[in-house]
Amino acid sequence: MFKSILKFIALFIFFIFSGSQVYAACVVNGTSYKTNDGTGTKVNRTQMLAWASGDVTTCDVTDTSLNNMSRLFARNTTFNQNLNNWDFTNVTNMLDMFGGATAFNNGGNELVWNGTSAVTDMKYMFRSARSLTSVNLPETGAVTDMSNMFVSATSLTSVSLPKTGAVTNMSNMFRTAVSLTSVNLPETDAVTDMRLMFWTTYSLTSVNLPETGAVTNMSNMFFSATSLTS
Repeated sequence: MFKSILKFIALFIFFIFSGSQVYAACVVNGTSYKTNDGTGTKVNRTQMLAWASGDVTTCDVTDTSLNNMSRLFARNTTFNQNLNNWDFTNVTNMLDMFGGATAFNNGGNELVWNGTSAVTDMKYMFRSARSLTSVNLPETGAVTDMSNMFVSATSLTSVSLPKTGAVTNMSNMFRTAVSLTSVNLPETDAVTDMRLMFWTTYSLTSVNLPETGAVTNMSNMFFSATSLTS
């Protein structure tokens, strides 16, 4: 009889949760906030800036204060969570977002962020994010400044940025990204500054920049890129 009751309870739980996804809570420093598919109070910029603990992977980050994500985790040396489910649709500023966030590697997953088409500023975005390995940002068509975006991101091996047609400044973009092996940027026709872009990228072997007609400064662009062959 007892085993039958346990079996019934197990089946009941299965039917309750089958067909629906169970979402983790959004927790910042012990306080719960609205998840992407939940209800409640949205986390805001001030609260997220103060993050020291808690799972933020499914947080609803559409509070208007988070349209500015500049320096959101800058100099936070412990943060490393998967943010691929965040909604970046209304974000305009990602300046220095992970600058000095030395542990950040998107929770061990490739960083693939859709919905960043409103962002205009990505300079210093991953500055000294020394654990970051792979970045895929398919929608960056409004960004005008990517200078120092990956400077000293020393573990970075893979970057996909197919839409950079509005960018004017790529100076120091990959400076000392010493693990990077290849770069393909098909849309760089508005860029005027590429100085020091690949400075001391020792592992870099291949670069494809088909549109550089507007560039006025390429000084030291490949300085000490000693493995470059094409």
